[in-house]
Amino acid sequence: MRNANSAIERVRNQLSYKLGQAMIASSKAAEGGGV
Repeated sequence: MRNANSAIERVRNQLSYKLGQAMIASSKAAEGGGV
């Protein structure tokens, strides 16, 4: 079960990281007038 847990944690971390990157990208686009 420990391995399954770490795998889930890894996926969660990846998703939250990608979500953060997307939010940063969209906020930068909004600030830059969508350039």
